[in-house]
Amino acid sequence: VIDLLPGGIFHLRYEDGHEEETPATSVRLVGSQASGTDDDRRKAPPAARRMSRRTSSSARESKKESTEMEQEWARLEVIKAQPEDKRWAVAHGIAGESGLFRGMIIRYRSKLQRSSLAPQSAILADMPISVFVRCRPMLSGETKAGDYDVVTPGSPSVSETLVLHEPKVLVDLGKAMNNHMYMFDGLFGEAASNRQIFELALQPMVRKLLDSRGTHGTCFAYGQTGSGKTVTMMGLPKAASPDNAAGMYGLVAEEIFSYVEATSRSR
Repeated sequence: VIDLLPGGIFHLRYEDGHEEETPATSVRLVGSQASGTDDDRRKAPPAARRMSRRTSSSARESKKESTEMEQEWARLEVIKAQPEDKRWAVAHGIAGESGLFRGMIIRYRSKLQRSSLAPQSAILADMPISVFVRCRPMLSGETKAGDYDVVTPGSPSVSETLVLHEPKVLVDLGKAMNNHMYMFDGLFGEAASNRQIFELALQPMVRKLLDSRGTHGTCFAYGQTGSGKTVTMMGLPKAASPDNAAGMYGLVAEEIFSYVEATSRSR
């Protein structure tokens, strides 16, 4: 025990250097540092008697596994600014740090080897939960206002990764860019259509549900206003591409009726 904090909280440090704060009722002192009689300890609440160093060790192991899992799907890369980034900014008439940052993004994308790895729908069909991300293109109003895209998908169409670019000032005041790399079950780039999203993300689930009994599934679209939820779920009837005319609602309904029709014919 390092310190007794206000509210009866113990600040603990273990042999391996791990530190934590815990209520006094959850601490059981042992060995020469134990205080109180055996009767006092036996009168402690059941939860306190069950509390042990082993429990804390298990909690740390669980936290370690969780951290390792997060590191698996989220990685960080730091890229320092180069003279060519500034030359790009000057050539495009974009002054200041914004131009330098955009130049670093352009340089990163020009050297990026686009991922050819696409998720497998057969594998996704057996997963209890799948997370997909769709990157929409910049809107005309955004580009006119001088905004620019800071997200680079692994592929313009379908992949499993994306990189989020973040400007950074180093300790020596030099300019750099943090590249946060994330992995998902599926990543749809600007060129991906609603039908591609349906075929990879929803069709496997719908078919599995129709072939099963007593099961259910949910497709939940989450994102801020203007992120493309309505376009994805409801479609664009006047879209240039017919693959975007229908949204997930219509494509799921179409799949269900096709299944029923095929099943009826086979009987």
